[in-house]
Amino acid sequence: MSSYLARLKQLQSEKNSLYIPDPVHPKPPKAPFDPFDGTPRHVNVKNISDDERLREARKERVMALLQENPDAPRAIYADTDSDPLNVVLVTAVRHVAVSEMTVPRVKYDPWRLITILDKEIH
Repeated sequence: MSSYLARLKQLQSEKNSLYIPDPVHPKPPKAPFDPFDGTPRHVNVKNISDDERLREARKERVMALLQENPDAPRAIYADTDSDPLNVVLVTAVRHVAVSEMTVPRVKYDPWRLITILDKEIH
């Protein structure tokens, strides 16, 4: 038993005496400065008015849903046509607000949305 403890102490002292600090890794080079001018690179300035028209059309659609259903406290419209990569969910809460949310198409599940809303109502 004492030989085991002696060997363990020897290994420990060898480990401490052979300690070599890790080399310092240089920082990766910084990317060249790219000033942000207010327009994201993927947005075409010519299409902004088209986006505004689409947004207004979605708002009118969800408000029409509320008018068609006077007892409903809210209405939700899912626009799956205007963006190939995303689904735009438009929610209107009666006498409160209208909001839009973009959901990646691969994560959008209409049945899950219905389940969540059904749980909230009941």
